[in-house]
Parts: sequence; structure tokens; C-alpha cells
Amino acid sequence: MEATSTDAKAGLISMITGVFGLYLTASMWFEFQAALSNMVGASMAVVISTTAFLVYQSKKNVKETAMSGSYELNESFNREGVDPLAAQSGRHPVIFMAVIYIFVVVLSELTWSDLIF
Repeated sequence: MEATSTDAKAGLISMITGVFGLYLTASMWFEFQAALSNMVGASMAVVISTTAFLVYQSKKNVKETAMSGSYELNESFNREGVDPLAAQSGRHPVIFMAVIYIFVVVLSELTWSDLIF
């Protein structure tokens, strides 16, 4: 029963972290396009920012796979006989993570981003 609760907490943290990353990416993307559209126009801003994003992603993927030739993690606990999930047991502060993420989103909206409010 404990494993199910722990798995649910880990899944919830993964989900809110993904949503938080999506929010930050989208708000920075829109800010970048707005700043670029002031310089070169709206349609050219979309073309330039999409090209810049694709080049960045391509270089990032090449860098990640060139390190070890695969997508495997190079973590210290990724050794034979060591259970990585057992090493992290009991470390799922869902409420704390949610409060921190909400605080960052509200602060971002108040200062620079106009994505939600």
C-alpha cells in the first residue's frame, strides 16, 4: 500500500513539474516573439523564433547523446545492485513543490509575463 501512495506522489510531482515547465517555456516563448516582432514584424518573428528553437533543440539532443552515446542516465546510483527508487523513498513533498511553483508563477505574472492574468 505504501508503494502505491509513494508512486502516486512521485507521479503528481512529475505532473506539476511538467506543467510548470510548460508554463515557463510558453511565457518565455511569447515574450521572445513579442520582443522580436517589435524589431522585425510579427510574421518574421515567428519564422526566426521557430528556427532558433529548432537549432537549440537539435544542438541539445546532439550534446545529450554525444556524452555517452545513449539516452541512459549517468547517475551515481545507477549501478548494479542499487535500487534508485529505494534511494529516493520518502522524498516526495508534493504540497511544498506545488506552493513553490504557484509562488513562482504568480511572481512571474506580476513582474514580466502576461500569459495567464
